[in-house]
Amino acid sequence: MKFSDSFETILVLTVTIFLMFYRVFLASDEEIRSRLRISTELSRIDYFAHFISPNTTKILSTPKNICPNQATEIDIVCYVIVKNDDFHSREAIRNTWANRKKFPFVNTFFVVGISRNESLDKLVVNENEKFGDLLISDFVDSYRNLSYKSITAWKWMSESCQKAKLYVKANAGLLVNFNSIRASLKQNSFQSNSFFCQVMAEQRVDREKSSLYYTPYSEYSNNFYPKYCKNQGTIISNDLVSKLYQGSNKNKNFWLDDINTGIIASHLKISYQFSNGRHIVFKLFEKSKRSFDKFFFVYGLEGSKDLYELWKRIERS
Repeated sequence: MKFSDSFETILVLTVTIFLMFYRVFLASDEEIRSRLRISTELSRIDYFAHFISPNTTKILSTPKNICPNQATEIDIVCYVIVKNDDFHSREAIRNTWANRKKFPFVNTFFVVGISRNESLDKLVVNENEKFGDLLISDFVDSYRNLSYKSITAWKWMSESCQKAKLYVKANAGLLVNFNSIRASLKQNSFQSNSFFCQVMAEQRVDREKSSLYYTPYSEYSNNFYPKYCKNQGTIISNDLVSKLYQGSNKNKNFWLDDINTGIIASHLKISYQFSNGRHIVFKLFEKSKRSFDKFFFVYGLEGSKDLYELWKRIERS
């Protein structure tokens, strides 16, 4: 080997090693944060980093057609927790229980994050330009970031949807009966400073390391979680949204969305109204002959096909 060839090889190796050290040790804070975010999403080991800070998130795009006039009082505002790539569920919900023509007294919007796919994110932005009902924030849209969705929804509603008489939290596996909820609202059936939901109490913290819900003592020292609402449809009194958002800024936020809300609620001394049979699982409702009017939520739907089939049955009845 000639000396020049050897020198070139050594030079290339030196430059390569320098660049590697630069990327690892001298990268900007933003690059490091970006790498850590990606690492957290992809690595099972990082599942122990359960606590989040709402102050690190930014709202990128708001639902322009929701609460367009702050001076106008709205009966119900509903926010739907849904994956950003779940276009079918959003379309099905718009065509069924959140149809604006059928339920003009309700404003429903969807809460999503961003992906690592630029093409997908553009489709979501285009969807919001068309329908004006998406709240898009800059966190990675994943199961482990669900708490971000509720927190950003509370933030935006407390600033832009303050006139609602009632708030509803839903997800893609639900069918919401707004007519029944509104009828109960007119009868003053919902208490202030409270959730109306399927209440979970005395739930033991999962310490099994192989479990998806594993939580070490360092992250949550109590053996039982505080009381919380199961993610099967929750009605929130109109005085709570601002309190919940403020509470999320005062305490460490837990990654499990329903439990995180329960933790915040325990600090704020929020009360609970039990469902008392107003929730029903889809398979049971499908087999029964009970009237849809008796329920606020049908839960456990597995995709838009279930929703459309159930909606057809309800419209025929």
